[in-house]
Amino acid sequence: MKKLIIFLIVITIFIACCGKKKIESDYSKIETIPQDSTIIDSLNEIQNEERSIIEKSEQEIKQLDTLKRYEVQLFSLKNHNRILKEQLSLEKAGYKTKISKIEAKGIAFYRLRLANRYNKIEAIRVGEEIKNNFESVENYWIQKIK
Repeated sequence: MKKLIIFLIVITIFIACCGKKKIESDYSKIETIPQDSTIIDSLNEIQNEERSIIEKSEQEIKQLDTLKRYEVQLFSLKNHNRILKEQLSLEKAGYKTKISKIEAKGIAFYRLRLANRYNKIEAIRVGEEIKNNFESVENYWIQKIK
């Protein structure tokens, strides 16, 4: 990359110096070409910034990967018997689940969630796995636990 930039600068200078026609122009509009070391320093700064961004992103991914603060919710239904049926089906397949009851506007809803907590990446993986293997699971929610 550095060689390419230096080559382009040399070619530009060569073309500018070896032209046969003399063209009069307003030199106040011409930008000065920075020295090679300035270009190289600028490129090094950009590369260092890119490395820093990549390192921060990798650290954030590792942090997400270690914090197990998410639950996977598979159902929220009014019908308690259906929730029990779905729970039995999932537990037969080896998934530990839990049921919680909430009320919204005086109506009882039953939530079926996996009992384990996961990091975000694991939660997505397990949610997709269950969604693909159980016809009754149309979608899932990943809930962050405070």
